[in-house]
Amino acid sequence: MNSMQKTILSVVALLMLVPAAMATITVNNPNACAGQWVVCGNAFLDGINRSVTSVTKTTTMTSTWMGYGLSIPQTAAVDSVKVRADFYSTDTSGYATVRVSNDGGLTYGPVHTIGGNVPEQAHIIDATNDFSWTPSMLNNSNLRVNVTCYKNGTGGTVHCRLDWLPVNVTYTPFDFAMSASPATGTTTQGSTAQTTINVTLVSGNTENVNLAVSGCPTEAACSVNPASGNPTYASTFTVNTTTGTPTGIYVMNVTGTSSALTRSTTYTLNVTQPDLTVTDISFNPPSPVSGPATVEVRVTVRNIGTATAATSVLRIDGTGGYWRLGTSSLAPGQSQVLSVYPYLTAGEHEYLATADVDSTVSEISEANNQLSRNVTVTEPEFDFNVSAVPGSITMQQSDFASSTVFVNLLQGSSQTVNISMAGCPYASTCLLSTASGMPSYNSTLSIQTTNETVPMTYYMVVNGTGGGLVRSAYLAVTVN
Repeated sequence: MNSMQKTILSVVALLMLVPAAMATITVNNPNACAGQWVVCGNAFLDGINRSVTSVTKTTTMTSTWMGYGLSIPQTAAVDSVKVRADFYSTDTSGYATVRVSNDGGLTYGPVHTIGGNVPEQAHIIDATNDFSWTPSMLNNSNLRVNVTCYKNGTGGTVHCRLDWLPVNVTYTPFDFAMSASPATGTTTQGSTAQTTINVTLVSGNTENVNLAVSGCPTEAACSVNPASGNPTYASTFTVNTTTGTPTGIYVMNVTGTSSALTRSTTYTLNVTQPDLTVTDISFNPPSPVSGPATVEVRVTVRNIGTATAATSVLRIDGTGGYWRLGTSSLAPGQSQVLSVYPYLTAGEHEYLATADVDSTVSEISEANNQLSRNVTVTEPEFDFNVSAVPGSITMQQSDFASSTVFVNLLQGSSQTVNISMAGCPYASTCLLSTASGMPSYNSTLSIQTTNETVPMTYYMVVNGTGGGLVRSAYLAVTVN
């Protein structure tokens, strides 16, 4: 392959690896190797020299490349891991298997087979699904790339050539966003206002974010609880005003700070003079809840100065039903649990409390004696897992073995899950009896080796895909 062809191929390969927005690409070469390939250091870089080895029908030659010097932030999410191998042999019967280790060579992932080409070619090996990659698996100590040359066919000695063996990693750094829900509120002097500060994981792996508040009203106390956490999480922002807090509109800033990032959101509060009114309706459990639940309704009233009042709570209106609660007289500032009613279906349920309020000092408008809250009921999201039993098989050449693949429903409503496999032993036949179904179901994975199957340990992977999820099981097949 000439230099111009290599340049074009490298550009095409990089275009194939363009990451999603906010992702980062790093491409590193090895700086150490060990094994049976001659001058294995020639595969460190793209050059005119090659790492070489020779094999016959009955021999294989193996070397391992390491020292990739990758430095991935520990809070980053690894999106893809790909190995490029510039490989060719002196005969089309020359092949190589490429396996990647994430634990310093103690274990290796599935076999990726390349070769059968006489002119040099750049083979892009996608090892993304070989492991659930973490940044620590990609450091100098853990990342290893093993290449084994073998012959597939008749004839004399085959000479394998390996020019370059870089590893391409795409990862997404940690980032988070903040929002206040609701972003605005109104309260009276001497009362409390609350909102929820949502600290949402945008990308990468989560790390601790500390919250701080600025712009709190005069003679008021502001707090967030919890004051720190790992996104995604929610914090309750509370503003406790006093009778001395001036009326007006206050814009408060809630800032979140991690080890390297700062994000913020605002909450606008209008502090007004108090009046006699229905001030709160609360539900237990709070929204949202998962699955069937019961709602506990609590109504609170309050007054201004020396005003006295009694409230007669007439009813609670709810989506899909209407309930009369009878009459409950409350002194100002008191609250009382009025009733408990079930709601069973998923969706958003609105509850409206209506009260008649009488005051010795003022007439209460209709707008003040009604307050509504929404409660959302959710269903558990669909999830499943995939397993293989047994998870390891030992067999001979020209032998038959099988393993049962179980696709089990973990939660939610069942959806179709398709399964597929990769990493079948060389010169063997692997079949799944069932390739699709609604969990829970199982499929038989049959393996038939031949007298040409190369004795070694193969690592097969069975991937289940459904409902936007991918779940995998691994099977080690040792051929003696």
